[in-house]
Amino acid sequence: FIKTPLELRHIRRAAQMADIGFLRALEVCREGLREYELAAEIAFALRREGAADSFNFLYSGTKCSTMVLARDKELQAGDLVLLEITPANHIRTYSAQLIRTIMLGEPPDEIASKFEILTQAMEHSLALVKPGALSSDIARAQNEIVAAHGYKGYCRPPYMRSRGHGFGLGRFELAEGVDIRLEAGMSFVVHTEQFFPDAGYLALGDMIIVTENGVADRFATKRA
Repeated sequence: FIKTPLELRHIRRAAQMADIGFLRALEVCREGLREYELAAEIAFALRREGAADSFNFLYSGTKCSTMVLARDKELQAGDLVLLEITPANHIRTYSAQLIRTIMLGEPPDEIASKFEILTQAMEHSLALVKPGALSSDIARAQNEIVAAHGYKGYCRPPYMRSRGHGFGLGRFELAEGVDIRLEAGMSFVVHTEQFFPDAGYLALGDMIIVTENGVADRFATKRA
């Protein structure tokens, strides 16, 4: 599970690529753009930065249900655009993932309030990331926040499965019941993708590296 300094440099660079891909998405997102055109813009930005590969999900709509491969669908005013951007640096083992939600227009209260739940859940869980902590604690912390707002039943399959995961060799899932002891030098994505029955599927996630002093390095652009 622990990455070497060289591997961490590769992962940091992949995370920078993901940020650049997201910034490109913010630049080009507009009404009338098709999902596959948005996906192509992101993929081109990643390749231009030197990505050896990129695996990207996205989904748009007023009440999203999941993230899939890009479709032949035009973006419309009021759409949510969910993005999962995953460039690989050199090989897939050195991938980084950035998960974001963009809205074409001003978010209504029901969306803004649900996204605030995601933000709270993510920050609460990241505060627990330090050497010696259990990976399951991160997932549990997110579930507790979501449950406290009345959505406990939606923290389990078929609505939710994992709160993050590693990449490459030693991959693991951030889930309750998966007890991996965190150590400095581990790297994984922490995400709070969540389905809400009254707002649909929303997404947020950052790539992190666990450090010796207990602080989780984060690689992320601003949140849309």
